[in-house]
Amino acid sequence: MLLFSYHLTNSPSSPQYLRGAAKGLDKSYVDSVYDLNKAIVIDPNNCWALKCRAYCYYMLKEYEEALCDLKMVIILGCADESTYINKINIMRELKNLKNSTQGGASSNTNDIKGKGKAL
Repeated sequence: MLLFSYHLTNSPSSPQYLRGAAKGLDKSYVDSVYDLNKAIVIDPNNCWALKCRAYCYYMLKEYEEALCDLKMVIILGCADESTYINKINIMRELKNLKNSTQGGASSNTNDIKGKGKAL
């Protein structure tokens, strides 16, 4: 929430970006991503829009997309401390998802062993 408030007050930018950031404040993340996509098409180097879209993707649990946006922010040279913290948090979420998927698959396989015997 602070991220969006900060960007709205400190970043003169396109109407698409401002609309996307405002929708993010309202927790309308899908709509926010739609407007932020437009802002990024107009200005692919808009770090504010990339950071906001990464946050929306994170809230939508679309971690790969969020990570891509944060990597772009880093490449463009406009990353700050929170960018790196967010990147680490997203990587942790991805690792947890991967571990839970692998753990869930192996335990499910073990659960059905020997239970499918013909009568």
